[in-house]
Amino acid sequence: MKYAFYLPNGRIVGMYQGDNPDQQFQHLNDVAYLAVDDVVDSESYYIDPLQISCNLKPDAPTYFHHWNYDLAQWDITDQSYQRAKERKKTEVTTHADHLHDEPIYYDLKWIDAHAIARENIQGKINQIRIEIEKSIESTNLFWMDANNELHVWTTANDYLNWLQGLTLSIANRRTYLYAKSWQAKQQIDALDNISDVVNFSLNQAFS
Repeated sequence: MKYAFYLPNGRIVGMYQGDNPDQQFQHLNDVAYLAVDDVVDSESYYIDPLQISCNLKPDAPTYFHHWNYDLAQWDITDQSYQRAKERKKTEVTTHADHLHDEPIYYDLKWIDAHAIARENIQGKINQIRIEIEKSIESTNLFWMDANNELHVWTTANDYLNWLQGLTLSIANRRTYLYAKSWQAKQQIDALDNISDVVNFSLNQAFS
């Protein structure tokens, strides 16, 4: 026989499999026991102390809820509520960073704009500037787009202007994403319902 030992508020504090439940937990005050099914565990079930029955907890509304044994229902504290907001705001930042690394549409082309690509762009700008200043003939005036299509320029100045325009487009997108992030975080701070916080749409926030 399996027994659940529980406190007056219905919280299960231990399980016992055997024939002598009276010998278990006898050193603790206010602990009672009840014969239960084998599937019962201390996390998923609680005891109704009035009905003296073992009940399965319903699914938690969100990850941040905790079971209130006194009320026999899911509840949420102010601390958990704020933690949910902070986690969602962290997701906003992560999503913005992800979008910043996505290819960018520039000059009718999709161009890689992840961290390594941005370093390569700036490196090429520095190289071409030096070659122009020192009247060094520039070679390899080409760029491969995100679809692996090669684009070629005939003059170093045209190539430099294109690269600088690309850098400006990436910077403008970064600024746009920052603004959207701040706006989204303000919206999250204003929410007064935990479900609205958890279900806050990142895609909609950045659309």
